[in-house]
Amino acid sequence: MDNPMRLIIQKIKKIPTLPAIAQEVLHLTLDDSVSTQRLEEIIEHDPPIASRILSVSNSAFFGIDKPNLSIRNAIVRIGFDNVRQIALGIALLSVFRNGNRSHPIDPIQIFRHSIAVGMMAKFLANQLKWRDRDEIFICGMLHDLGMLVMNSYAEEMYCKVIASIKKGEPLCDTETRVLGCSHTTVGEWLAEKWNLPEAVIETIRFHHDPLLSGSNQIALIYLADSLCNMKYFCATSNRPAISIDETVFDRLNISRSHFIEIESAISGDMFSEGIFAHE
Repeated sequence: MDNPMRLIIQKIKKIPTLPAIAQEVLHLTLDDSVSTQRLEEIIEHDPPIASRILSVSNSAFFGIDKPNLSIRNAIVRIGFDNVRQIALGIALLSVFRNGNRSHPIDPIQIFRHSIAVGMMAKFLANQLKWRDRDEIFICGMLHDLGMLVMNSYAEEMYCKVIASIKKGEPLCDTETRVLGCSHTTVGEWLAEKWNLPEAVIETIRFHHDPLLSGSNQIALIYLADSLCNMKYFCATSNRPAISIDETVFDRLNISRSHFIEIESAISGDMFSEGIFAHE
């Protein structure tokens, strides 16, 4: 309890209430009997969610050539799961932006990275022909929850962290030196406090050390996180020097040549359009 970040976590009493429309979107997308028209009627009353759903539906990730301007078509195109995840992501971002307060890292940058990791993990799972992919996106999106907390509730100390990593010091090592723990620990504390699913908690805990976990899914999210940091959307303002621990290939039962094939199939446009393009 002497750790300054644990004291900060204790101040966060509960998950802040989601906006009413986001709550209704989450509820409706879990109901198999709900109509697309009903969901469209709700989403149209929330411009941030509506614009993001349209953006994602028009992104290269979905292989779309012809622009779509209809919320209903967008819902059909990307599916209820993605609609639910977008609503949750936007609500989560609003929790950690803290109004007009300044942050060491723009929360939108962390948010974009988090969404990119979720999408990359789903892409990798598709490439590997995994059957059970339901939790992959949400685990990928929440893997850096601790970074959002540190960035929003310990701004002064986290500025020191960012200054150090700009000089080349590893992120987790710097966080531990300055704050007494890394964002993986802080994220785990908060995820447990919020009673998030165990798969999310495990991902947050081990996404930098996937071989400490027995989960293939965490190894996959580690790979997605590394690729996004190296090539697409990095969580911090400077792109870190990252090398992929290729021992995860054995965990995922892929060869280096197979990984190169998968990597070559990734289009940069998938992660430079849609939900990441504007805020």
